[in-house]
Amino acid sequence: MWALNLAAPSEDRIARYGDDSAHTVLRSIDEARVVVDRVLGPLLAYDAAHRTDLVGSLDAFLHCRRSWQRTAAALNVHKQTVMYRMQRVEQLTGRTLATTGDLAELWIALQARELLGGPARTEGPGSHFRGAFRGASI
Repeated sequence: MWALNLAAPSEDRIARYGDDSAHTVLRSIDEARVVVDRVLGPLLAYDAAHRTDLVGSLDAFLHCRRSWQRTAAALNVHKQTVMYRMQRVEQLTGRTLATTGDLAELWIALQARELLGGPARTEGPGSHFRGAFRGASI
């Protein structure tokens, strides 16, 4: 499953375990689950309890290279909304987006979640994120 999920985004090449450096930190599915639970667990629980998508907002923020403006455009929300959501991410996870180590943990956890079958991001500016928050309270 691990190799299949890693190979899924590419149709025209052979994917080998360890090809993607973001995934080589995790050696097994069990390790990936532990990382997701430990790092993203509070966000996932909050999202489930409040019908929000802070995990999706974090994913968008990181894929938009931590740009408030690009993330706001991708999510079709105001820049202040993105700032508020990232503050909530920091509060809930106990991690700071300005700290490289914390940022790396969040990134790896998002990648692990995707490999475990979590929602995958679609390439292109805002294609996955637009409209993702209709009806959400945050």
